[in-house]
Amino acid sequence: MNEISEALVEYKQLKILKKPIKSSYMMALLMVTLLILFSATWFGFYLAKEMTIPIKELAEATHRIASGDLNYRIKMNAADEIGTWFIPSIR
Repeated sequence: MNEISEALVEYKQLKILKKPIKSSYMMALLMVTLLILFSATWFGFYLAKEMTIPIKELAEATHRIASGDLNYRIKMNAADEIGTWFIPSIR
């Protein structure tokens, strides 16, 4: 009988702690979710910027060459396979 009463007391103590533990887990989950959302948004904007700036420069070069400025050059700084493949043909 003594063991049963001790188990009941422990159960009631755990039941009291259920809400704080649950709220701390929910807070941790919320923080991780917000971190992932923020990181994904930042990466998306960064990737979009890295892609659109060269396209914008290419459009500007196309416009200047079409208007008669045949000496206009695009300054390329690429260290990947595509950049090294295109650089000799542009210069």
